Amino acid sequence: MIDFSFAPNLTTLNFKNRQGVPTEGENINDFFSNFANNHALQYITVSGYGLTGGVPNFSQYADLKWLQLQSNQLTGDLANLGTLPKVTSLELNDNQLTGALPSMVTLPSLTFLQVDHNQLTSLPADMASYTGYADVDNNNLTVGLQNRGISGNVLYQTVTGKNYTITPTVRSFDPITDVIAGVIGADGQIDLTDPMVAYDLGTPGDLYFTVAPDPDNPVGFKIVAADDTPDGTYTLGIWNTKTHAYNVSLTFTVTNGKDAVVPATGSGTGTTTPTNPGTPTVTPSTPETTVTNDGGADQVVTSKSAQPITGGDGAQITTQKPTTTKKAGQKVGVLKATVGQASPATKSVTKSKGHAVNAVAPKALANVRHQQVAAKGSMVNTAKTTLPQTSERSSASLVAVGIALAVSILGLGIHAKRHE
Repeated sequence: MIDFSFAPNLTTLNFKNRQGVPTEGENINDFFSNFANNHALQYITVSGYGLTGGVPNFSQYADLKWLQLQSNQLTGDLANLGTLPKVTSLELNDNQLTGALPSMVTLPSLTFLQVDHNQLTSLPADMASYTGYADVDNNNLTVGLQNRGISGNVLYQTVTGKNYTITPTVRSFDPITDVIAGVIGADGQIDLTDPMVAYDLGTPGDLYFTVAPDPDNPVGFKIVAADDTPDGTYTLGIWNTKTHAYNVSLTFTVTNGKDAVVPATGSGTGTTTPTNPGTPTVTPSTPETTVTNDGGADQVVTSKSAQPITGGDGAQITTQKPTTTKKAGQKVGVLKATVGQASPATKSVTKSKGHAVNAVAPKALANVRHQQVAAKGSMVNTAKTTLPQTSERSSASLVAVGIALAVSILGLGIHAKRHE
């Protein structure tokens, strides 16, 4: 390619690939560097020439009316196209262009627009006021035009949606939300009263899908998947309700998953061993017992414990702190007795005067009876005892009667002996 600076008045540039001649794949910026000084160009046509790269800025050509770059290998968006006040025809079809079309403000004289078969994804809002011819079919537009009068044809688009995971409890999803915005109305805004609808559930979608409204998206809808819906890729045919001018082939994937496991509340992760409420646990206690020792073998044993003692069957033994009279010269010891164990005939208590003090139950009971009668102003308050409520009540009563009878006989014998 040569530099065309020698022809400053050049107005028409027409490069077309002749049939059967392979394209060179030249970068578009390198190509037009040969025409940098040809500012009088009005018609530029470079078709099928294999140009690569992004569309450059053409605003240096102030008198440009036609810009035809169709059937090349152009990529990227059209942000650098620039303002072209006199361009009436813009043909960029059959390339690999992406992004959005430029605002119509930059193309105020445009009457013929052909950008089909690209990968464009968006249209400008002011496209709604465009009254010329426009072919924007076969792109990936996620927003459509409500007015089909711009070309008289339906705007066919191909859009790739998301992957949706369905679970045993979550069977629906909206394929429109965050994928398709809707259609632009005459005011240049998305018409929320013109929702998208599915006119074709596709194959095999028609075997598994039903359609339901989406209360959260006025331009969308929900797909409800059957229980036996397999993993796979599905394609729906959708269009806008009012004019059907925006027609989309929407593809998405579906994956079967599991419901999320909600962790149980609580801080611990260990196991808990249940207890049997019918088998209460009894903790033996060791109450303090006061022993009045007069130096002999007989002692008075009284409990200081005022805490209730629970038996094995729920019965309660209530004890009270007794009042004990101590004679001059007497020593007081503390007996440690374990509740719930059978008392032997003799128990060891704390030492008094360096000797072990023993409590002899029968004699101690007799001595207590004698001291209650003989001592002046002295009184030993015995604790009130509530017997356990068990099946042994009758046996315990008989034993108590026997002990009382023995004590009475022994007491009478001692009293008679003293009178003798």
